[in-house]
Amino acid sequence: MQGVTDDLRPDCEANGIILTVTLPDTLNVYAKKIALESVIQNLVLNAIEHSYCSRLYVTAVKRKGICRLDIVDDGQGITTDKDVFAPFVSGNPSENNSGLGLFLAKNAVETMHGELTFERKDNLTIFSATLPLA
Repeated sequence: MQGVTDDLRPDCEANGIILTVTLPDTLNVYAKKIALESVIQNLVLNAIEHSYCSRLYVTAVKRKGICRLDIVDDGQGITTDKDVFAPFVSGNPSENNSGLGLFLAKNAVETMHGELTFERKDNLTIFSATLPLA
């Protein structure tokens, strides 16, 4: 997780976004490394490219046999009332946005026996992935 956020830090800085990453010293989950990296990258890039946020938080905590990974931004929020995890759904349709990213991220997390959820709370957009601890 640290490697993905390190790779995306320059993108945040180029867009004037303050990225804060808080991860435990050790964290082992049952996951496919490439798939998990792709999920994190997708969620962070979505926040950078579509939320118009000024702050972005990536946190992971261990609780009761699971890891909860949160990607939180203070941007405008999702601009559609459709299921954001459905294929071809996009708040900002364009030729560079197929509306498949969140669909693929959710499927990837579910294949790793986890869950990906979304909520808007206190003017924050929160995507949470839970995965079983190893």
